[in-house]
Amino acid sequence: MRSRIVSKRYFEVVSVAFLLLVLVAELGFFARRQSQTIDEADHIFAGYRYWQCGDFGVNPEHPPFAKLVDTLPLVFDRPKNPGAPCASYKTGQSADFLHGHDFLYSNDAGKILAETRFFAASFTLLLPLLCAALRASIWGRVG
Repeated sequence: MRSRIVSKRYFEVVSVAFLLLVLVAELGFFARRQSQTIDEADHIFAGYRYWQCGDFGVNPEHPPFAKLVDTLPLVFDRPKNPGAPCASYKTGQSADFLHGHDFLYSNDAGKILAETRFFAASFTLLLPLLCAALRASIWGRVG
């Protein structure tokens, strides 16, 4: 009886790990293959600007948390062209789009897009883990 429970538990863990691995592979593959969206450079520039200057006036239409998480690898990469000096221009939608485009394409755009997209995918990876934890806390092993 005990070996049957252990083998069932082992199968569950291996199955979940395999599905998460497939999800990571898909996210990694598509992070490199998709073209840039129209406002992606703006969001990336805004997130990097938050880290660099603490300037939350860039792209204020969206909350900063996701942009901060997404651009975390840029803090360590130190792009060769970090953009205009802090507090050197008045932020606004059209100016932010132009600065975002300049920031992205004066650096390694492919690398920056892949890194920020993979960090954005961390939310996608976190969701099934949180759902599994919630299921276990509500229904236990039966769930």
